[in-house]
Order: sequence, then structure tokens, then C-alpha cells
Amino acid sequence: MNNLDAITVAGAAGKAPQVTIKTPYAVDETRSKVLTPGNGPTVQEAGFIDVNYVGVNGRTGKVFDGNFGSQTTLFPLDQVVPGFKIALEGKRSE
Repeated sequence: MNNLDAITVAGAAGKAPQVTIKTPYAVDETRSKVLTPGNGPTVQEAGFIDVNYVGVNGRTGKVFDGNFGSQTTLFPLDQVVPGFKIALEGKRSE
């Protein structure tokens, strides 16, 4: 697919999101969508990010990883999987 229309995200900020995917789902390239723009500093290419996240398998719609309900996780942006870096770099933190 060439868009993210088959994915919906619901829930309150700071709480684990409810991610729904019309499966099986695949994209033609890494894509991201800002649901709520931040007001903080811009995430830099070699910076660090402190996040709560949820990973959902596009083929099955099942959550495979995440850290909601615990502390945020600090990552150096240049050491995360490429899709995560592409999705976060240049965006504003909260």
C-alpha cells in the first residue's frame, strides 16, 4: 500500500493506544503519520529519544512489543531500526 489508511489508533495520550490494522497489511516504503504534533524540540539525527511505544505486526495485527505501563525507554536514534529512525527524525517531541 502507499498510505496508512488501513491503520487506526485510538486512546488517551500517555496510555497504551488501541491500534487496529486491516490485515494483512504491508507498505511500499517506510511511512509515518503524526497524530498529535509535539511542542518540544525537534528530534535530531544523532539525538536521543525517550518514548513509550507499541509495535504491531502488519500481517497479523497483533502487538509484538511495547512499553506502556512501565517507564519510557531511552534510545540513541542512530541505533534503532531504520523505520523507527525514519518515523521519528525531524519530528517534535512533546
